[in-house]
Amino acid sequence: MLNADRLKAARTEYNKHGKQTLREVADTTWVSASLISDLEAGSPRDVGYQKISRLADHYGVAVGWLLDETDTRTADMDVRGVCEYTGLSEAAVERLVSFKQENDRTGTSDILSLLLEAKGITVLLDGILTIAVASEGEETRIQSEKGRTIFHAKTGELMKSLIQMFIVQLAESVAKEYPKRYTSPMEREVEEEHKNGTLTDEQYNAAISRFGKKGEA
Repeated sequence: MLNADRLKAARTEYNKHGKQTLREVADTTWVSASLISDLEAGSPRDVGYQKISRLADHYGVAVGWLLDETDTRTADMDVRGVCEYTGLSEAAVERLVSFKQENDRTGTSDILSLLLEAKGITVLLDGILTIAVASEGEETRIQSEKGRTIFHAKTGELMKSLIQMFIVQLAESVAKEYPKRYTSPMEREVEEEHKNGTLTDEQYNAAISRFGKKGEA
C-alpha cells in the first residue's frame, strides 16, 4: 500500500533534485499534479504501479519504500542489498562506505573490522542492550522473576562504567592485531614517498624501522 507520508517526504526531503513543487514533478514524470497531491494527502485514488515507479525513479528512492514494503529508502541496489543482508540502517551503511573511501588516509575501515571481530564488542553490545531494555528514565532496574529489584543504578553511570570496562580491552585487542594484518596510513605514506623518489633508500629504511619492520631496499 502506498505510504502517503513517504511519498510527500520523497518530493520535499529526499528528492535527488532538491525540493520541488507538484507542478515541477508533474512536468517531468507525466503524473498529474492533482494526482500527486491527492496521493500525498492519503486520498484513495486509482494509480498504477508504473506511475509510482516513475515517481520513485524521479525522486531517487526505492519503489518498495514508497509502498511500505521496506524501510530502506535508497534506490541503490548495492546499498539496499547490504542493508537487507546485515540488518544495518541505510545511514550506517553509508557511514561504512565513507570509512572505506577514507581508509587509505585514516585506516578507519581496518580498525572497524578488528573492533567487530573482537570478542569484547559482543559483551559491550549485549550490555548496552540490557541497559536499554531495563532503563526506566534515568535509572536502570533489573528485577528477579518474583519482581524483587536485584540491581539498581543510574543509567548514565552504568553506561559509562560499562564502556570504560570494555574500551580498554577492545583497544588492546586492536593494537595487538593491527600491525599483523594491516599497513598503517603512515606506513603507506612512507612507501609512496619511497616509490616516487622523495625518500632515499637510507631514509626509507630508517622510517620503516620505526614501525618495527625491516626495509626491503
